[in-house]
Amino acid sequence: MEHSVQSVIDQILKGRNYGLTTCVVSSRKHRQSSEAVAVKAELDEFIAQLGFNGLNDQWSEIAVTAAQFIAMEVLRRDLPIGVHFLPEQEATRLAERFLSFFDSDVRCFTNGNLIIGNADASAPPGCFSPISASPSDTGIICVDNQRIGILWVDDED
Repeated sequence: MEHSVQSVIDQILKGRNYGLTTCVVSSRKHRQSSEAVAVKAELDEFIAQLGFNGLNDQWSEIAVTAAQFIAMEVLRRDLPIGVHFLPEQEATRLAERFLSFFDSDVRCFTNGNLIIGNADASAPPGCFSPISASPSDTGIICVDNQRIGILWVDDED
């Protein structure tokens, strides 16, 4: 199974060749709690290992369908100006393959409303909380009982 995870990660990194793409899937260290506060702390710990800044309670939990759409959009377009450079069909296939590594009880998170205008109901469309120093960054983080993974893009203007 790990070989196929790496194969999908390689395809994602090859397909999204603009900006900085981060795609990692690994085993969870903390499985004891499904409480939102504990899961968000685990997200922050996970991304800190990748050089990102945590968001604490600013993570927006989203439905799997929303996560799939966000993943597809970050794979196919430039974030600041919206130019598409990967065909929608290919981006959709890669997003589905990434999400297929997680169980049906997966919980998905993003950093605001950069892709979907209402992913975070408490913020206006286009608002997001950055985890990097880039002017635009977004994606998804997924957590199930066994794994945690990130598909994230940082784009410059």
